[in-house]
Amino acid sequence: MSPSSSAAKTVAFVGADGLSAALAASFARSGAIVRFYIDRKADGSAATALAEQGGGVRCVSPAEATRDSALVVVLSDADGVDELFFGAQGIVQGLCKEAIVLIRSTLVPSHLEKLGQKLADEKKGIFLLDAYIFSGLSDELKQNIVVVASGRKDVAERAGQFFSDLDKTNYFVEGEFGCSSKIRLVNDLLESIHFVASTEAMFIGVRAGIHPSIIYDIISNAAGSSRIFVEVVPKFLSEDPLIIDFLKSLKKHAVTCTFIATEFVWTMNEGILCVLEP
Repeated sequence: MSPSSSAAKTVAFVGADGLSAALAASFARSGAIVRFYIDRKADGSAATALAEQGGGVRCVSPAEATRDSALVVVLSDADGVDELFFGAQGIVQGLCKEAIVLIRSTLVPSHLEKLGQKLADEKKGIFLLDAYIFSGLSDELKQNIVVVASGRKDVAERAGQFFSDLDKTNYFVEGEFGCSSKIRLVNDLLESIHFVASTEAMFIGVRAGIHPSIIYDIISNAAGSSRIFVEVVPKFLSEDPLIIDFLKSLKKHAVTCTFIATEFVWTMNEGILCVLEP
């Protein structure tokens, strides 16, 4: 079966988080059939959100979720991604010809490229796009889901047709395969830096004898402020238990950033030397 038939109205999600639940809900409202698979070891709240918000049907395996789906959205950490795709009941087993797989993963770009090549070798006529999916913060994109896809331009533009009718969703095509993951790396690195800077600055201010609430009220409106400062510092001050989840996520992103950055260090050093040479 090809996406030109009933599969054209079927979207599969493999893996889930809050953003994918909201995205699935948008697809359901547009009239698409939504199916999803989430590992039973994963956070149950993500599955509940997908079922309730997205109106999706939970499947017992990646193969069942992706069967005859025209678009497959995969959210996965680096660990186990090979089994997820190529296992006995993996994603590849259910994919139909001309299906588009949109993957958001913590895989380093070089491993992501190997995954794309292996997928092309094992399943002809399947297209893999790299994706960075996030919630917009600017005045123009606030509270919108932003999907930045990279890969073959014709495939990325075809994937855009699935998103064109979705409410509060913006789809962009940027660069060659792997570009989206590199953009995510830049964001995660900046987010980590802003967090460390915010906590250190608050610590110094408190040690200097200033009440933390006074520091927050003034700095949140000053040039030294950032989104991380504005949103995270109050959670620290109120001892919000959700701060633990944020810290776990930040730690995972920081580890990934460090690992991925090693791939670019030599190139960056070469570039810096070129700039410094007279």
